[in-house]
Amino acid sequence: MDLTLSPEQTDLGDAVARMLATTAATTDPWAGLAEMGLLGLDLPEEHGGAGGTFADVSVVARALGRAGARTPYVEGVIGGHLAPRLDGLVVLAHDEPGRRWKPGAGVHAEPDTDADGTTWRLTGTKEPVPHGGAADHLVVSATGPEGLALFVVAPSDAAIHTYASHDRSPTARIDLDRTPAALLAGPDQAAALLVEASVRAVTAYGAEALGAMEEALDRTVDYLRTRRQFGVPLASFQALTHRAADAYVALELARSTVLYGTACLTEGVVDPAVASRIKVQTGRAGRLIGQEAIQLHGGIGVTDEHGIGYFTARLEVIEHLWGDTGFHLQRLAAGLGDHRAVDLLP
Repeated sequence: MDLTLSPEQTDLGDAVARMLATTAATTDPWAGLAEMGLLGLDLPEEHGGAGGTFADVSVVARALGRAGARTPYVEGVIGGHLAPRLDGLVVLAHDEPGRRWKPGAGVHAEPDTDADGTTWRLTGTKEPVPHGGAADHLVVSATGPEGLALFVVAPSDAAIHTYASHDRSPTARIDLDRTPAALLAGPDQAAALLVEASVRAVTAYGAEALGAMEEALDRTVDYLRTRRQFGVPLASFQALTHRAADAYVALELARSTVLYGTACLTEGVVDPAVASRIKVQTGRAGRLIGQEAIQLHGGIGVTDEHGIGYFTARLEVIEHLWGDTGFHLQRLAAGLGDHRAVDLLP
């Protein structure tokens, strides 16, 4: 399994970084990504995509994380894979308030008896839905008479309440009250599609988190080298360099898991356990690097004007998408079957 980037993928990352460098921090680079043909990067050409691989998606997500860009790229990748024949931004609405990432769906689906048999009605709430207010189509998970299914909902038919998350990225609550919907995948397909979507989402968000951690750590190291205290650079204080070194070790562990997960998906291997390892490593590393970045910057680290705090906030938001570190630790622990044999070893 090759974990290295090809020269073409390296060039792709550089091109995205150059485009983002010319985009204002308050501007959504969506139009620039569209002009570069990156919105359907890993979709087949027959569906209007570029025919690339998930490794290409990971490269773009990492560049977006490093630039601190607020754009629905990852959301579009996940939704586009679920419904490749739909044009525009497709956003998956799966999380629900109060369920803490439990499997299944609390939104209820029932056939519309007044329609021709192809229309359904959905009732319930989805929240949080990152970039849900910008969607052209919503893919909603719901439980029908025969089990879990996926439906396509027009945003104009739903009550969408938008607000800013604590990293200031747009998110939404979507209220459904007998909202008309079209069946996308029935109970025979929906569960498997959602598993694959979760693995792809966790890996793509992991790549974005990797970029954010890289940028936060680079800025912190530069600050330690240039900021002087008692007439010498902060980097001359051994305790501070040790803290930076610990953050670097955590970053490299996270990088390894993200690269491995990316390689698995590129080769067609969908493994929820790999996704859980990504969440655990990026969650732990993100918390450490974010906190150290703010603390090693001192008082300036908590100011909006400096910007280092954004990366900490973004890493916190990513950690709570598709299950946090504790949730995925429990999943990994539940899959251990050999611990009793290990306990019996002398």
